[in-house]
Amino acid sequence: MKETSHGVLASATAAEAVVLGVPEPGRVEVRLTDGGGMLTARIAVVGYDPHTGDRVLVLTNARGDGYVVGVLLASTPAARAGDVSVRVEGSEIGLYRDDGTLVLRYDAERGETVLASPGDLVLEAREGRVRIAGAQLELTAAQIVQKTESLVTEAGSIAFSTDRWELRANRLKERARDAFIDVENLMQTRAGQLRTIARRTMQLFAERTSIRSREDTAVDGKRVLLG
Repeated sequence: MKETSHGVLASATAAEAVVLGVPEPGRVEVRLTDGGGMLTARIAVVGYDPHTGDRVLVLTNARGDGYVVGVLLASTPAARAGDVSVRVEGSEIGLYRDDGTLVLRYDAERGETVLASPGDLVLEAREGRVRIAGAQLELTAAQIVQKTESLVTEAGSIAFSTDRWELRANRLKERARDAFIDVENLMQTRAGQLRTIARRTMQLFAERTSIRSREDTAVDGKRVLLG
């Protein structure tokens, strides 16, 4: 197409595009479906009322000017609530703010749902249960705080990796069939009273052993073997 005497178009090419928004009357923001990027195009179709999600035919010239010259598929007017509107693009349907910020998106082709919130996100069931189920659950946060009257965890295997572990409790009770504790450097226990009960045998192996008591030290047994 040659440039006219009015200088409207020169070396124009046509491509399919999806309407992303209407920044001002007579113009639309579109995304070219062939990977050509996004641009603002002037509406050149008489009587066309653009809506987000429409598929249109866009003509662009060598200067990068875009013109909507045809409507391939007109969507229904976008449902809105405040500054949030519904947008449909291909296999995706989503809720977006007017500035393009994502609120909720569902991709039917990938089976993926994304929920985003710039502020607090609250899930509340005052008289019921909140259930989260999945093949894998990942939590990533600068801080995780749990407040509950009772916490029950059931798992086939649990692994913790941390630089520091601190546990505070009024009473601590642990039960295990076998327990193995491996400490590379120092293991220290401080207690008001310390008692160890072994049903059968107690063994202590060390290069050096030191027992000090401020008062009495008693060793009681049927036989006491030294050396």
